[in-house]
Amino acid sequence: SDRPQRSIGKTEPLSISKLIGPRVSNAGSLILEGESGTRCISKVTFPALVGSMDEYIIILTGTTVGPTYVYSGLTINGNCWEFSVCGDSSSKVYWAVIKSGI
Repeated sequence: SDRPQRSIGKTEPLSISKLIGPRVSNAGSLILEGESGTRCISKVTFPALVGSMDEYIIILTGTTVGPTYVYSGLTINGNCWEFSVCGDSSSKVYWAVIKSGI
């Protein structure tokens, strides 16, 4: 063919260390349990992450019409971090802890 051949250089493996920007460090879901029609609070506990807690943000959403929100921010519990979620009983809550910055 008349097209010039492209030179193929050395390839580097892609790893999380090559990515810039915010990173999801932990994520999950839970169902708030309590008496029907009431507001419930539930704790989310996970192994401590690298760095300090002020480097992370929490985002979440619930499956009910009522508001779902972080009731208390990140705290230390032994070798774990935890936060509390508040929302309607039987609401499924999806959450993520994201390391902010570059």
